[in-house]
Formats: sequence, structure tokens, C-alpha cells
Amino acid sequence: MKMSRFLFLAFIGALLFVLQAANAQRSVEEEVKRVYHVADSLYKLEDSHKALDTLLSVLPDFNEFHNDSLESKVLGLFGHLQKNMGNDTVGIGKFMQGLKSRQLRKYLNAVEAMGLYFERREHYTKALSYYKKMILFARTLNDTLKLGEGYFKTGKMFKALLNFPKANQYFNEALIYYKSSNAQQQIIKLYNQLGDMSAEMGQPDSAKIFFRKAISFARNTESATSRIIAYHRLAIIAGDNGNFNEALIYYENSKELATQKEPKYLPSIYFDLASFFEKFGKTGKAEKAYKESMIYAAEYNNTAIQINAAKKLAKLYALKNMNSRAVKYYQLSIMLADSMQQINSIQEMARFEARYNLMQKEQEIALLDRERKLKAVKLKNQELRSKLYIGGLILLALLAAVLFYHIVTHIKKNRLLSEQNAKINEQNEELSQINQQLSESENHLMQALSTKNKLFAIIGHDLKSPLMDIKNLIFILKNNAGQFGKDALKNHTGQIENRLISLLELLNNLLNWGMTERDALKYTPQKVDLVQLISKTIRLFDGMTANKNISVRSNLPESISWYTDFNMMEFVLRNVLSNAIKFSEKDSQIDITATLDYDRLYISIADYGMGMTRDQLKKVFDRTSEKVRAGTQNEKGTGLGMSLTYEFVKQMNGVIDIDSRPNKGTRVEITFEANDKRAIH
Repeated sequence: MKMSRFLFLAFIGALLFVLQAANAQRSVEEEVKRVYHVADSLYKLEDSHKALDTLLSVLPDFNEFHNDSLESKVLGLFGHLQKNMGNDTVGIGKFMQGLKSRQLRKYLNAVEAMGLYFERREHYTKALSYYKKMILFARTLNDTLKLGEGYFKTGKMFKALLNFPKANQYFNEALIYYKSSNAQQQIIKLYNQLGDMSAEMGQPDSAKIFFRKAISFARNTESATSRIIAYHRLAIIAGDNGNFNEALIYYENSKELATQKEPKYLPSIYFDLASFFEKFGKTGKAEKAYKESMIYAAEYNNTAIQINAAKKLAKLYALKNMNSRAVKYYQLSIMLADSMQQINSIQEMARFEARYNLMQKEQEIALLDRERKLKAVKLKNQELRSKLYIGGLILLALLAAVLFYHIVTHIKKNRLLSEQNAKINEQNEELSQINQQLSESENHLMQALSTKNKLFAIIGHDLKSPLMDIKNLIFILKNNAGQFGKDALKNHTGQIENRLISLLELLNNLLNWGMTERDALKYTPQKVDLVQLISKTIRLFDGMTANKNISVRSNLPESISWYTDFNMMEFVLRNVLSNAIKFSEKDSQIDITATLDYDRLYISIADYGMGMTRDQLKKVFDRTSEKVRAGTQNEKGTGLGMSLTYEFVKQMNGVIDIDSRPNKGTRVEITFEANDKRAIH
């Protein structure tokens, strides 16, 4: 048995060598797929060490392809192998003692690649765990440069998680190891990170010191990228502090260096320069800089900057009453945003399809495993019956000859039956567990299919109508531009704005609904300025309120803050206020109040419009199409907003209460209780 296993392992090793020589030119994805299958075969043969060594050979290339299904398989196998061999947070010290220097170097490169993989996907906590392992492996190898890299990357993750004291601690450790290794490029990157962190912490003087150090080091090493970044950051800090001439010098330095060495940075430099000119009232220079940023952004495929620059130009031309140019750039920003949204949607659907295919594959494997175990149990039962039958014949043959022997044999037979029954019972329990797991897997799959079908149905039904309305209005404006007066043009653009706001609200609701359906939306608390957030939300609907001539009255204190999830709170306020406007009559008003009573926060939004009956009020939080109502000007919705609002309020430790009467209006009152001392300000 051992010899056959040895020969099989030798065959797999030889096969791996031949395949590596014959397929040297294959793509990275094909290579990862091939190595994964070999490692999986070794794992099933219970040779975890060889399986892990095989898998480690491709992990450093893990970030060079995009295949969700294959990524899930490789990550799953890597996790199982680490767990089986004791390579977890608790046992990693003992695990490293049994490794040779070459193996330690493999593990060091692998955990660094995994950390980078999760960092790029913004899973900062997982990336942090791998970068901490990187420090342990680098320290064991006494590799000061990699040790500095480990501390630097760990500091970046703490910075991304807004844990600035920890980030500063790890950055300082990295600086020590970088200096001992004379790693000039790494020291420059570190100074830029320290400068960014100081700026985020509201310490501009410290930030300037770090950025100037980065420039000084970069000049000695001819590192253009680091100098461009440092000059750019210094320009932003100087502009924020009102130092016009100083900021302009830094902008010119960064722009000149980027033009010569790294033109890919020009879109963001020109955009920030334009914002800087706009801030100081230099609208002509701002206009020119925004156009330059759009040209370079188009050249380097930076759609986000193209969109923002087009919006800024539309705003500048609107302030100058150059309406035709304003409309041109506004339409351009919409077109670019639609294109970007379409690309993001296609990518998201591709990832969703990959996850769905993976779930199907897992269910097929589970069904095959169940069939295999059922066949094994049946075979054992048949063998047991055969043994019992033969034993019975023997006992009957010997019964007449030796009575005493018969009694002894009978006792042995009963003991054997008892043990076999116990084994059968254990097998039945195992089958029951397998059936339960299959049932749970089937339920999860049906839920995923239901979520996908709902999402497609809503997208197909509810996005088509507002998009066609916007297209028709733009067609009318485009082909009859000279026939409209100022009021008519304002009316049509107002209608486009209203439909776009409704469309964006629908998209936000759909995306948040999809995330809550697959538990991807997590509660992330932070300090929120409620007065600023409520005011921003009111301004968001200026077009809709102006169209209906609705006055929004806010009764707010001068300052009120709360420790909660910013995006969830913004979503709740936006949806409740949107509904209030939607169901209000023309020439009416909406009242918004917010009060803080030590450890409780009260928010109230009241309108005096259509109101609701008792039956309608009962269904307000359901995700059903039957409850969807049109507004006073036939505004449409999806029925998702208030149900998501209810779920978000619950996650934020709050309670929502609605009081409504037909034709008299609706009052929505939300009460939040502090679950953390930081929530009270």
C-alpha cells in the first residue's frame, strides 16, 4: 500500500515537471488552475506538506488574474492546508520551527501576496492578518528589508482602518528597518504615507515636514513618482491653508515633473489645480485647468475625473449664464457616468455569475459525496448480512454436537450484533447530517436565485421607464433648443433633474437591497455631524422642492453629532425626505426637527400631503409591489426604500414610528439609543 502510494506521488511529481517544461508559455490563470488541481490531488492523498509546497509556487502570482471561481477554490484549499498543519495565529511559532530557510522564503512571499490580494479588495482586516504573518516570517529569516516592508504594509492597513496611533507605531518600526537596509525608495514611500496620515489627522505642519523629507530623498534617488506625489500633497495643504503663492509653486513643480516623467498623474494634478483656482475666484484659469484635466483623463482612461471635471465646467458656465455650454458639459457628465455605471454593472454581474456557478459546483460535489457514502453503507450492510447468514448455518450445524459451544457462540454472536447495530446507527446519524447539510445548501441556492430574479425583474421594469423619459426630454431639448424660452428651458431641465434624482435613488435602493440580501452591507460606526448631513440632504432635493414650490423648514440646534454608520444614516434621511416630497402637494411645507437628550437622538420629518390609510400603513415596510404608490405628480417608486430604511434603523440601534392620516399628512419619528459612549456629543 505504501509502495503504491509512493509510486503515485512520484508519478504526480514527474507529471508536474513535464507539464511545467511543456507549457511554459501558458497564461498565469491556466498555470494557477493546473497547479491547484495537482495540489488538490496531493491534499486528498493526505500529503498536506507537498500540497502546500505545490500551492505556494503560484500564490505570488495570485494578483495577476481575475476569476472569482478559481480564486475561491485556491483560497479554500490554502485555508484548509494551513489549518491542518497548524499555521494559524496560535500555532504559527511552532509551525515555523519545522521549516527550512527555503520553505520560509516561500511562505514569506505567499503571505505577502495574500495580503496584497485582500488589500486590493479592501478587506483590510484579512490583509492585516497576513501582513502580521509576513513580519513573523521575515524576522525568522532575519531579512531586514522584508521586515521593514511587513511593518510598512501593516501600518497602511491600520491607517485604512483609521487606527492612526497603531499605524504610526508600525510606520516608525518600518523606518528603522528601512534605514538599516539603506532602502531609499521605501523610505520615500514611508514619508509620503506619514504625510498623508498627518494631513488626515488635521496636522498640516507635520504633513509638510514629511512631504519635504520625501522630496529631499526622492531628489537624491531620481524618484519622479514620489516627488510628484509629495509636491501635489504640499500644494493641496498650502491651498487649504489659504497660501495662494506657495500652493501655486508646488502645483507648478508637480505639473512640470509629471509632464516630463509620469504623465499619468496629470489628470488629478490639473483637476486639483482647477479646484484651487476656483476656490480663489480665478474662474478663467479654473476653466482652462478643468479642460486640461479632461484631456489627460481621456488619454489615461480616468473616467471618474472626466465626469467630475465636466460637472465643474457645467457649473462654471451656468454661473456665467452660458447655458448652451453648461448643458453640453452636463450632458457629457451624464453620458460618461452612464458608461462607467454600465461597466461596473457588467463587472458586478460577472462576479455574481461566478459565485453562482461556484455554489452549483459545491452542491454537485455534495450530492456525489452523498451517493458515495450511501453505496458504502449498503455494501457494509450486505457484508454484514452475509456474515450473519454464514454464522447462523455454522451455529445450526454445531448445535446438535456441542450444546455448550453453541451457548458460547450465541453469546459472541449477540455481542457482534450489538456492535454492528451501533455502527449502523452511527452511519444513519451521519447520513442524517449529510441530508440536513444538503437541505441547507439547497435553501441557500434558492435564496440566491430568488434574489437574482427579483433584482433582474426590478431593473427591467423600473429602470426602463425613467431612462426613456430622460432620453425623450433630452431629445426635445436637443432638437428644439432655439424654440424654448428661459422658463421653458428651466422647466425641462428641472424635469430631467427630478428624474435623475429618482433614478439615482432607485439605483441606491437596489444596490443596498442586493447587499442586504447577501449580508454584504456591514454596520461601520463613525462620528457624524447631523446638522451638516441633514442640510446636505435638504439641498440634494432643491430641484424637486422648487418644482412643487415646497418649503422645507428645519428646526436644528447649532451643533449635534452622533456616533453611527454615516452611509446608513444618509440613506435613511434621504429616503424619508424623498417620500415626504413625493407625497406632498404643491405649495405645501415639510418640517424637520432633531434633538439630543443625553443618550437618545430624536429625528422627526413631517409632511402635510396625501397621507396613508391603516392598510397602507401596515404594508409600508414590506418588500412587495402591491404597496407601491405614485406621488402627487405621478412620481414612481420600487417599494424598497422604506423596508431598507427599517432594516438600517434597526442596525443603528434605533426605532422608527410612523403616524399618518389620509389627506392630512405623515409624520416619521426615529429614535436612536446610544450603544457606545462615543455616540453622545
